[in-house]
Formats: sequence, C-alpha cells, structure tokens
Amino acid sequence: MKIAVVFDAIHPEWGDADYKRELAEGKVEEAEYDVARALLAKGHDVLMVGIRDELGPLLERLAAFEPKLVFNGCEAFRGHARHEYAVAAVLDMHGYRHTDTAPRPRGIREWLVRRLYTDNEGEFSQLDFEMARTRILRGLVVLRSAGWHPTGFVAPAWLMSASALCALEETPLEYFATRDAVVVVRSGERIAAPSLVVSTRAAWRRALSPIWNQALLAHHATSRVVRVALHPADLRFPAMEQLWRRLFSQLEDREVVTEAQLIPPPSRRAALARDTLLGGA
Repeated sequence: MKIAVVFDAIHPEWGDADYKRELAEGKVEEAEYDVARALLAKGHDVLMVGIRDELGPLLERLAAFEPKLVFNGCEAFRGHARHEYAVAAVLDMHGYRHTDTAPRPRGIREWLVRRLYTDNEGEFSQLDFEMARTRILRGLVVLRSAGWHPTGFVAPAWLMSASALCALEETPLEYFATRDAVVVVRSGERIAAPSLVVSTRAAWRRALSPIWNQALLAHHATSRVVRVALHPADLRFPAMEQLWRRLFSQLEDREVVTEAQLIPPPSRRAALARDTLLGGA
C-alpha cells in the first residue's frame, strides 16, 4: 500500500530520499521515523514528507505519490502546536484518507462511526466543548490570514458531538452543515439539503456509490435544495468521474448556489425567530 508519513520538520526542503537516508543511519529517534520504519518493514511503499510553514509542497508531493493513506504525525504548523489541526483540515479538504487526532473510539457504535462510516476522519464527533471551540477559532485565524472569510462550518464526515455544536455558538460562524441539512447556528433553523456524495476508499464502496446516489437523487428530485459533495480524490477513478458527470447533467436545470447563500439574512432570521415565538405563545 502507498502510505505517506507527514510530519513537522526542521528541514522542510528535504525530500523523501533525504529523510530515508537519515532513517537508515538510525541516528534520529522520532515517532514519524519509527512509523516509517515499521511500514517499510511490512513492505509498504512509504513517502516521507516534512513540512514547516507551507502546505503547497505537501499537496504537490501527495498528488504525485497518490497515497492510499496519510499518516499525519504533525504536532505543529508554522512553529505553533495550536495550528497543527490545519494540516488535518487540508488533508480532509483534498480527499486524502488520513489518521485523526481524537481519542480512540469508545464502544462499538463509536467504532462503526469513525472506522466504517468514515476512516479515522470523524474527530469532531469526540471533541469536548473547549477543544472543539479552540480548533474552530484557530481554524478561522488561519483562514483569515490567507484572505478567506468563511461563514459556515462542516465537520469531517459531517460528524459533531453535542459539545461541538454548543461550541459553534461561541464563534462568529453563522451556520453548520450536516449530511442532510444546513442549520443556522443561533436560531436552529434547519434548511433541508440532502447531499450527494461518493465513497472511493474500497472497491465495494465505489460499486455501490452509483446505485446509492441515483436512488438518492430520484428520492429528492422535488427537494428545493440538493447539495453536491465532490472531492478531488473522486476524480482519480474514471467510473466516479462518469457518475458525477451523469449526476450533474440531471441537475443542470437547477440554480447553483453556495451553502452560505441558503442562509436567510439577519433581518429575516430575526423575523422568523419572532414568528416562532409568537406561534408558540
């Protein structure tokens, strides 16, 4: 299996060969070297990628290598431990199957959710209030420093704990998305918005994705909103690309909007909240 081992490094300009030479010399005792050594001993094709201040080189190397799994060993980004979560966020955004940093699943339900429904990507389903709030706020700092000003939040695999939902109320974000809806954070207004999404990490998932998505689209043909969750990794598989083209052709008569455009403006939200209160009086 092709596996990339990603970690924060003091020599981000080094390539895979440089790290493997140091690995062979056995002079460095770091967790990422131990992981790479164990994977190589098992016969896996391993790419070692060190990063420090930039994510562009990481994405370029991953795109060229096309790993089946990314072992995320980053403990810091840009010299700060509080920014390490940004690496996982970018890996998830680009569709890479990667290890998460939340506690191990407790019980069969959590194991099924985070290991079968997702593949180690549902970390927000286990975060407590303070950790969720911290990660979201730090994420906003990173994005705003890059000139992006998001107004909504989507957790990996749409999975969030009750504590994470509460934490959103202490952020400037206006909405969050689940698999089936877009929800206004403070009013709780729920906008039905089912999602089309494929799973590519196993042959049986790729085989079922066309059947599932065609049935889902037929079921929601009259829904006001249908969301498309297209990941870059989907297009690595010709059958999945063909599926997306078919789905898009069936949606071509719909207006294209963003999730943020679904959210009513503040004045209308206030009126809706007032009407709700009057209706319950």
